[in-house]
Amino acid sequence: MSTVDLTGAGATFPFPVYRQWIADYMQRTGGRINYLSVGSAEGMRLLAAGEVEFGAVDREPTTAELGTDSCPRIAVPMLVGAVAVVYHLPGVEQPLRLDAPALRAIYDGTVMRWNAGVIALQNPGVRLPATPIVVVHREAGSATSLSFAAYIRGPARRAALAPTDPAWKVGYAAKGNEGVAAQVQQTVGAIGYVELAYAAPSGLPVALLKNGAGEYARPSEATLNATVMKGLKGRADAQGAALVGLPMSGTYPIGAITWLVLDPARLGKQKGRKIVAFAEWALREGSESARRLEYVPLPPAIVAHYDSTLTALTFAPCTPGSSAQGQ
Repeated sequence: MSTVDLTGAGATFPFPVYRQWIADYMQRTGGRINYLSVGSAEGMRLLAAGEVEFGAVDREPTTAELGTDSCPRIAVPMLVGAVAVVYHLPGVEQPLRLDAPALRAIYDGTVMRWNAGVIALQNPGVRLPATPIVVVHREAGSATSLSFAAYIRGPARRAALAPTDPAWKVGYAAKGNEGVAAQVQQTVGAIGYVELAYAAPSGLPVALLKNGAGEYARPSEATLNATVMKGLKGRADAQGAALVGLPMSGTYPIGAITWLVLDPARLGKQKGRKIVAFAEWALREGSESARRLEYVPLPPAIVAHYDSTLTALTFAPCTPGSSAQGQ
């Protein structure tokens, strides 16, 4: 008999909190869950192939991923994380300030040294070395890359980003947030982007990024909470929500919602109810551990909306013209 009740797979972005949630949930309920931190694209592939019971992505799933027939998959937002920019520059003690154009130039390969004017102008009084910049990015299929690219490309180009974008022009590809952090940690002059929960364990400095209000913001519970509260204000659901580059004071400019995706028609009632129980527990009782790991829970109105969505699922077999969502 299997020792695991459910298996999920997907984004490395929420892996630290899923790992903690799973441990807490097992201790309190006995529920046995395994989560494979393999990246958003691979997680959705495994879900589509029926190899896992749920997927996780740190971007809103596309219509194609959810299905367009009468038996769609269901996506539930779980929490919000921050994409942090980390770097390895010995001798520079003060946290660097960077804006979207500077990061875009770095990742396009047009700014190649740390003392370049576009960086120096934002950091007066900081003695920047002429060290070559070593760009580190994620492998293909990363939704963390999508959020980072949305910030550095600016408002005019965000809507054009595809789920498989971007195709970086320079740099080294690393597997997962943990791979990016490790590569930057090992390489003098390196720069990379990771979910904030991966920054502190690496010991790497984190840059202050310029937000849409012209302020340089450090990723923290306070600035990310401001992003969530202002970016999702008045919303009953999270569909179509954008938490990148908000033109609002006090916000951090790269927030990302991480989503849990399940296929009700394929699951059956037994496994389906187990996923619902875990997701509802995480949304309501997992907020404390999420905050400890520097993620931010969703507003109560949005939690209540998706709690109702989960409760309404019947997990009945689905045929054209029917739905597994209804009672």
